Amino acid sequence: MLKYIVKRILQAIPLLLLITLICFTLINLAPYDAIDSITTPDMTKAEVEAKREAYGLNDPMIVQYGRWVVNILKGDFGYSLLSHTSIKYDLKIRIPATIKLVLPSYLTAYLLSIVLGLLAGSHKNKWQDKLSTASAR
Repeated sequence: MLKYIVKRILQAIPLLLLITLICFTLINLAPYDAIDSITTPDMTKAEVEAKREAYGLNDPMIVQYGRWVVNILKGDFGYSLLSHTSIKYDLKIRIPATIKLVLPSYLTAYLLSIVLGLLAGSHKNKWQDKLSTASAR
């Protein structure tokens, strides 16, 4: 079983890299970037370019992606441009609230699916089976 789990995790790594690369590419194809959210109309072009250079947005996309992957692997998620705090700090605040919201719904869905599955299995091809199958779609 451990061998199977390790195999599945190793198969997920290229998939995660591919998904993040696609997302990163789509974000870079947008007509705006993060600098647009922190600049003001009265800033000069030189000031905007200095900010873009400071954040590394003048580098090629593959270099930016490589830097991002290395930082993520180090545990450095960057800083929020809106709150000016570490993303890691923001996650520490928001993840417990997310778990409090999601965990009860997952447990309810899990228990309900077991009960409905047992009900449908014990009444194969009867109205209980058809009702639970139709409600699951």
